[in-house]
Amino acid sequence: RDTRDFVSGLIQSQNHFFGPAMNRSFVAADLRQLGLEFDVPIFVIQGTEDDYTPAALSRAYVDALHAPRKEFVPIDGAGHFAIVSRPDEFLNAMTARLRQPTSQ
Repeated sequence: RDTRDFVSGLIQSQNHFFGPAMNRSFVAADLRQLGLEFDVPIFVIQGTEDDYTPAALSRAYVDALHAPRKEFVPIDGAGHFAIVSRPDEFLNAMTARLRQPTSQ
């Protein structure tokens, strides 16, 4: 049941955010419209071989941000679902940053 619900959630999310023609809100979103100034730390942990969200674009976005702390964290050789394909590396990258004080 968990597997069925997980897959159903993925399909429904894809249909809602991307749409069958890849023309829904998530595809058209321009994160820069949210602004580049944030009062919270920003971390992007991403696979370097992501075919959906190129790592170079994500890195450029993070570089443009102003935040108390910010970091683009690449997971070499991982793709779009790095959190699934490389869970240990993803968890280590995340916890290492979240355990650090935010005022640096």
